[in-house]
Amino acid sequence: MAKQSSNYADILGDLKNKNYKPVYFLSGEEPYYIDLISDYIQENVLTESEKAFDQFIMYAQDYDLATILEQARHFPMCALYQVIIVKEAQKWTDFEELSTYLKAIQPKTILVICHKYKKVDRRKKWVSEFEKVGVLFESEKIKEDKVPTFIVNYLKTKGATIEEKATMMMVSQLGNNLQVVTDELVAEINRYIKESHPDSNFHLLKEALTFAMASEVTHKDRLTLLALLGRRFDTHLYSFQSSEILAGVKCFPPIDYVTEMPKVFACSKINLNPILRCIQSGIPLRALDVMAVGGFLLSSYQAELMEMFGYEEEMVVYESIQDAIEKADFYLKHDDIREQIAAAG
Repeated sequence: MAKQSSNYADILGDLKNKNYKPVYFLSGEEPYYIDLISDYIQENVLTESEKAFDQFIMYAQDYDLATILEQARHFPMCALYQVIIVKEAQKWTDFEELSTYLKAIQPKTILVICHKYKKVDRRKKWVSEFEKVGVLFESEKIKEDKVPTFIVNYLKTKGATIEEKATMMMVSQLGNNLQVVTDELVAEINRYIKESHPDSNFHLLKEALTFAMASEVTHKDRLTLLALLGRRFDTHLYSFQSSEILAGVKCFPPIDYVTEMPKVFACSKINLNPILRCIQSGIPLRALDVMAVGGFLLSSYQAELMEMFGYEEEMVVYESIQDAIEKADFYLKHDDIREQIAAAG
């Protein structure tokens, strides 16, 4: 019988003892504990080298549940487990497809569904089935009179203390939103470090942090897209990455971008162009290079591309990973349309 618990500490205790369940459904009005559990799984179940092969962070806005479950049915490539963490699952309205998966669950997959700000309707059939095999956790808002104890315990884990007067002041200003409270506590700790060590040159630019996070997210998006395309189509990648990273993808060593890559662009039926998420404007050079040699361009959305080139006349854009897969399938089946668009670009 699986654990259904409102005690996040019990769930974390099991995780630390490597007592993993095949499915976790983390829901409720308090996002802090949902993040605490999912972040622990993301950071600790697999080693860093295993994560590149067998860990997927997927967003509900980019995938439907059927696509997630299709991935969940696969075996891990090199680790003991495949870890799939679904973010923003509250965007989905129907989870009945879980019933089929739960009846034939993949024991080598750890599927984590993060469903913030909403409670689950326990009258649904899939809920009772889920409780038999997985962890169904509901993260409830804590009462305001419990927040001072939370603050003291949280700071204790950071090796810090706080006066009672300051604690009560924070609660009166911030209420019982634990994410806001912890963000403010971290900011206070950073301010204290700065005041205690005024000669320190440590300074992290917000822009640099944003770029680093966007680069990591885009990298994961690209790997996920390539992995899913590689399972369906003849997919090639020219990169230093090993061919073992992406099942089904044919990996080749990097080639000269100026002399050799234009030939690849021209001969490929579809050229992908996933744009870095933090780039808000502009047309990537790769997109222009693909179209310049008569290649077919399938790019993630960028406003300037739509303004400068005819959509589905000179190039095609996708708005999610699922959309990219569907459009790749369509244009591979319709050579005449694809070739016409490539020639016009």
